[in-house]
Amino acid sequence: MSNWSYNLVAMYEREKLSARLAYNYRSRWITSYVQNPDGDGFTGEYVDGVSRLDFSASYAPWEKVSFTFDASNILGNPFRNFRQFTPEGDTYPRDVRYEESVYSLGIRVRI
Repeated sequence: MSNWSYNLVAMYEREKLSARLAYNYRSRWITSYVQNPDGDGFTGEYVDGVSRLDFSASYAPWEKVSFTFDASNILGNPFRNFRQFTPEGDTYPRDVRYEESVYSLGIRVRI
């Protein structure tokens, strides 16, 4: 489990316009512990803290039609996993994943 995890959300809605901005953060967490073969302490794997920022907005000029814009993972921060090999702290990257930022436009029509 992470020591810190939080979400901050700002929302705006007025007449035909609505918008939402969301920031999520999770601090570093341990994925596994391994006892050293010589019995001298523990090593293991952990994941660096990660944050994400998403935005969405819509404009409804008519009762049954709205135009939308969405932006996901605006910050584009990578997921980083590390392996600690010695009790002294010799640490090396195990896994780095880059998740793309996605931007989209849309039209919604209610029948």
